[in-house]
Amino acid sequence: MKLPLLLITFLLILPSNKLDCSDLKKGKFQTTNDDGSVTIISRKGKKQIENFRNGERISEFDVTWSNDCEYLIYNRHVTKGNDPWPEMNSDTLRFKIIEIKDGYYFTESEMLSKGWKMNQKVQILNKD
Repeated sequence: MKLPLLLITFLLILPSNKLDCSDLKKGKFQTTNDDGSVTIISRKGKKQIENFRNGERISEFDVTWSNDCEYLIYNRHVTKGNDPWPEMNSDTLRFKIIEIKDGYYFTESEMLSKGWKMNQKVQILNKD
């Protein structure tokens, strides 16, 4: 009788492998680029705005969430600064949140037209 009770208790206290990504659908986030510069990401509703190097370039994207932890950004439009990659304006990037911990989340992303993949660490600044 004690064994089933212990087993049930053990299963109830095990940490869940399911991520709760719902808090990341809106808010302010930060990434550090390979050159050490910073990009601030603001996401709310169906829009994402990326502020690169303190306003040197600002891009706006449409956002569609495929599930709680995966989303697409597309229809890129540079609203301020030079556009060094105009071909990205018609591309779609897919993001999958793979881990959340200690004020950060980690993503796997892919540029769908080119198949380019990368992993990224994103700091959570504010969850609106």
